[in-house]
Amino acid sequence: VKDESWGNQVRDQVGHPAFALVNKATGQALRHAIAECQEVLLTQYEGPSSYDENVLWSESEDMGYGYRTVRMANNIRL
Repeated sequence: VKDESWGNQVRDQVGHPAFALVNKATGQALRHAIAECQEVLLTQYEGPSSYDENVLWSESEDMGYGYRTVRMANNIRL
């Protein structure tokens, strides 16, 4: 599930709203990798009551044919 409740509070460097990607069955969210070129991780998701920038993502503008990149909200250059 794409939890967009963060969008009003947190935005990336170009102004796109942040969101979390959460597995409803497990309550876990995708977390940024520890270093560049590493796999993303899963972590327990506390929801909007607990701010954790490591689970926040954003989408780019349309790259063509409806495709967008999903990137870390706190560093869109990686």
